[in-house]
Amino acid sequence: MNVKKVITDYRLWLALSLVIFLFAIFIIRENKTKEYEFLSPCISYVDKKDLLVNFSPLAKKLTNKYSNTKKIFVSLYFEYLPTGANFSLNRDEKLWPASLIKIPFSMVAMKKIEKGELSLSQLLTIEEDFRDSDYGSLYLLPAGSKISVENLLREALINSDNTAYLTLINQTNNKEIEEAFSHLGLENEFYHILETFEKDGSADISMTTKQYSVFFRSLYNSTYLSPYYSNLFLDILSDADCIFLCPSIPSNIKVAHKFGIHEEKKIFADSGLFYVPNRPYMLTVIIRNDGNVSDSQIQRVFDDISKTIFDYVYYLE
Repeated sequence: MNVKKVITDYRLWLALSLVIFLFAIFIIRENKTKEYEFLSPCISYVDKKDLLVNFSPLAKKLTNKYSNTKKIFVSLYFEYLPTGANFSLNRDEKLWPASLIKIPFSMVAMKKIEKGELSLSQLLTIEEDFRDSDYGSLYLLPAGSKISVENLLREALINSDNTAYLTLINQTNNKEIEEAFSHLGLENEFYHILETFEKDGSADISMTTKQYSVFFRSLYNSTYLSPYYSNLFLDILSDADCIFLCPSIPSNIKVAHKFGIHEEKKIFADSGLFYVPNRPYMLTVIIRNDGNVSDSQIQRVFDDISKTIFDYVYYLE
């Protein structure tokens, strides 16, 4: 008996069986979708028990607790991704998003990589004008140092490095940035940023938490970047430091997020995607410290909000 031939035939049989099985599932789902032509295709892929829409108890609990606090101002936007059910707290308040603003501009840089106008391995020069000591450590490198686009992206997104961020956005132009904001329905916000920058050199990047969440929704649904580059972008964000919204989330749950701190404006911000199995959600929280509250107290507020939402999503039947 030819043992190698038997093993090879068995493997081929297994592979063929798997292909037939997957094709059968596809046909069944396609037929189900056609059967209910007026319904969301989501019903063919998501278990009914995971199609959650009632978040009123959760919204009420958080609103009662954080809508009228005196020493801190809390704004948040939550969206349950399988159904789009959402709620906001202080929804109309425009706040400075601190380093969260690095997300859309870094998306533009990633778009140039997707188009082949930049490459991940390409080396860029750190110019003297881009060395910024406010956040990050790349400013310690001497002007003229070269660093790859991939490492600049990782430094800007994971460590919120300002020098990396400024070096990256120097590769973009206003037209490309405008196209990105317009794609996301935020063209008015772009014009406002540009107008205030041209007026006095200090761009006003204030947004509501709901407006800011559009960037993560776009990444999740791959509307601006291709699936490959959207996934790469979020994979980088999944390596960000576990602060603010993350420490209260079980370590086995993947989180792709961006945090931001602006000490002068006393802003603490975090936004991201939380990949609870079959129940992913998006959450943006911005806290303004109006009463000299300690950093540890601010962290406890993030912990409480994040854990309250996670527990509701994870345990709701």
